[in-house]
Amino acid sequence: GGAEGIAVGNVVTVPSMSSSILKQVLTLPVERYVTNFCSELPAPPPGSFQVQTTILDSVISIWSPPHNVPIAWVSLPFAHLFQCLDVENVLRVWTALALERQVLVTSTQLSLLTTCCEILLSLLFPMKWSHAYIPVLPHFLVPILSAPMPFLCGIDKRHLSDAMEDLADECIVVDLDKNVVSVGTETAAVPALPR
Repeated sequence: GGAEGIAVGNVVTVPSMSSSILKQVLTLPVERYVTNFCSELPAPPPGSFQVQTTILDSVISIWSPPHNVPIAWVSLPFAHLFQCLDVENVLRVWTALALERQVLVTSTQLSLLTTCCEILLSLLFPMKWSHAYIPVLPHFLVPILSAPMPFLCGIDKRHLSDAMEDLADECIVVDLDKNVVSVGTETAAVPALPR
């Protein structure tokens, strides 16, 4: 059976265990708990309710957007990004985008550029990227990379050496083929992520 919930207004609260009991019970891999969590908690109806539960003294809220404002990126192949970059580098790039930095993504596979750039933008949800976005920058537009504005652009690795001449010193370069995130000499420090 599923978890029984208590509805108060537009919030359904799912009973939780105290952290001391939960720490004694957590003996399986975390993936098993995530699967159970996703299959046992009721999904909220679109737009009006949220489901809340507490795990290890943290309140977890799940909501569903209204029918007229769907999450556009749910069908993207997220595995492609995580096959190219490890979690730490994905978080570095996400932080750079959230801080509205200049990010240049490069790969020898042009199909990866668009897919990975779209996935990176989707990870910003519910925020939206409102700056220059060109997932596959044509070679003749490489000089725009010297513009003093935030951007997310992708470029064929064959043209990377030409692009390096135009890049600002604060640009962050993401190499999808080598799982490398390089920061420019003038890149402002990125705040440390919580561990």
